[in-house]
Amino acid sequence: MKLNRFIIALLICALIPASGALAYTPADAQIVTETYGTIGQALGIGTIRYVELNWIVATDATADTTVITFPTTLIITGKILQLVTDPDTTTWGAHADSILTGLKPADNYDVTVLTADGEDIMGAAAINRDQTNTERVQPIIGSVGNPESWVSSILTLAITNINLAGARGKVRIYWQAR
Repeated sequence: MKLNRFIIALLICALIPASGALAYTPADAQIVTETYGTIGQALGIGTIRYVELNWIVATDATADTTVITFPTTLIITGKILQLVTDPDTTTWGAHADSILTGLKPADNYDVTVLTADGEDIMGAAAINRDQTNTERVQPIIGSVGNPESWVSSILTLAITNINLAGARGKVRIYWQAR
């Protein structure tokens, strides 16, 4: 009986840090989570859908703060309507570690959304995002804003020029499904 208690006590000590609390610290990896959703009822040829990508840069001193890339798990098929960028300045999600609270990216960080062929579906409209304000942009093709920008591809979100370890934010892509 004493041996069983000793083994249990030993396991508890090994699993719980000295502070007594389990903590999450992404020291060596970039993190992106994705959420899909639908807005409202069917419109003409389809519904308005979105994918929201929450991103965070690792806090490790050797972390790559220049780029985060993340492919969507689903093929996005439809007309791209707009992209919303939201640099984070508050605690959100399951990562409420005080080290990760309120760290925004560098001003004029860049967002591109690439098809499998490497084409930026936003036509560079999401370059130079503000570090404190939520911004919305429509795709650009050539010099034409809000074009018929149709896509059927897994999309890869690329965020560059972040330049701050622990920085985080959200990108939401809206499209009208076919």
